[in-house]
This record gives sequence, C-alpha cells and structure tokens, in this order.
Amino acid sequence: MSYCSTAGIAVLKESGSTFQTKVQDGAGLVQPTNGSQLEGKVYFAIPYPPRASAAQNLHVNFSSTNTTIVSTTIYYDGDERFKKDIRQTSSFTQPLRATASSLSTDKEGICVAFAIKFSGISSNIEFFSVGIAFG
Repeated sequence: MSYCSTAGIAVLKESGSTFQTKVQDGAGLVQPTNGSQLEGKVYFAIPYPPRASAAQNLHVNFSSTNTTIVSTTIYYDGDERFKKDIRQTSSFTQPLRATASSLSTDKEGICVAFAIKFSGISSNIEFFSVGIAFG
C-alpha cells in the first residue's frame, strides 16, 4: 500500500471566499471573517498519485471549534470521482473501497474538497494533513 498526502498548511479557499487562512503551529487554520459567510469550501491538492492504483481510504487529520466538515468531494484532474456527506467535527478516515475502481488513476493530480460550516464568527478549523491510501 502507498500513501499520498499534503500538509494542512496547503489549504486553499475558494475564489470569492471571505475565510481567513493562515499557518498556526504547523497547521492550516481557517476562520470566518464575518457572520454573513459561515459556509464554504476549502481544497487540498495531492500531486502525483501512484499510477494505476485504486484509492482505499481518505485520511483527514484536523481539529475544530464549532465547525463541521459537511461533505467531501474528490476530483481527479478536474473530474468529480467521489462525493459524500460526512458531518465530521474531528479527524476521520473515510473508506473509498466501494468506489475504488472510479478512483484508479493514471492522472497527475488529485484535489480533495471539503464543504465546511462554521457555527459563528469565533469558530475555526485547523487542518494538520489530508491523505489518500492506495493499494
């Protein structure tokens, strides 16, 4: 089994988002900056997955204060290959085996997107790492 991951500090917010992203203690911290935008998406690029290997598990290492990861979407070179509502408030592993055949790739890059929801302006989420295990 092989593993591809990226550090939490690689977090990207979507265009037009008012979320603040910054590095804090080696983690990628995301916070709302106003009460009118408490929902949105963040993205992580995972370059160079192993060729012709099927994805087995998505591993997400994070902590949050009054914040939920509502759903996750995995893209391979811009094509949506996996989407699931997950409602997570702390680190988790999401099995991908049921869709492993659609998550086999000879492509160059993967993007993992998370729809997040903050409860209020003082909420935040800290990402430490995002990775995919292949086998």
